[in-house]
Amino acid sequence: MWPTRTDIRLAAMLAALLLAPAPAAAQLGDKPTANYRAAFAEALPKAEAGDPRAQVQVGRYYLNGQGVAADPQEAARWFRAAAEAGRIEGMKWLADMYFAGVGVAQSDVDGVDWLTRAALAGDTDARAILGRLYWTGEQAGPDPVAAWAWLALAAEKTPIPGAADARRLLPDVEAVMSDGQKAEAAALRDRLAALEPD
Repeated sequence: MWPTRTDIRLAAMLAALLLAPAPAAAQLGDKPTANYRAAFAEALPKAEAGDPRAQVQVGRYYLNGQGVAADPQEAARWFRAAAEAGRIEGMKWLADMYFAGVGVAQSDVDGVDWLTRAALAGDTDARAILGRLYWTGEQAGPDPVAAWAWLALAAEKTPIPGAADARRLLPDVEAVMSDGQKAEAAALRDRLAALEPD
């Protein structure tokens, strides 16, 4: 059985809590520290100066209430700043927030839009997730052609976890497709691959 929209939202929230690294300052190239307040104080000026990596980190601090009071709206603002600056991680966090309706009004359309931007920027996991969404029809509406195209692009990358997921789903998608849909999906994959950044 495929995950429901609620399952995906809960998984997104759990991922937000579990994936936030403890020594956040170390990810920014600063000295490691377990003190979230100090790490937040170090990251905030960089984020305010336009560093997209720091913007994502500040967004995570606000989302998880680490070093600062939890504020999902402020988290979304920082993820959006990073996403608009081209940071793939910011795009994926913002997509998750739209899917879950955390810090922003719930919108599958906006979630798919930001996830698509991350996928077009070359992110394998975003491609695999989009393929799964188009396959299940949860947030993106059922579309086996788009599902196959995104999954095929993701499956080409190894050893990224999203690629393994995509390789497992591809035969299921292919099994329900007509020959015409398979040809259309292959052409779409080729068009999408041509957009991939160098």
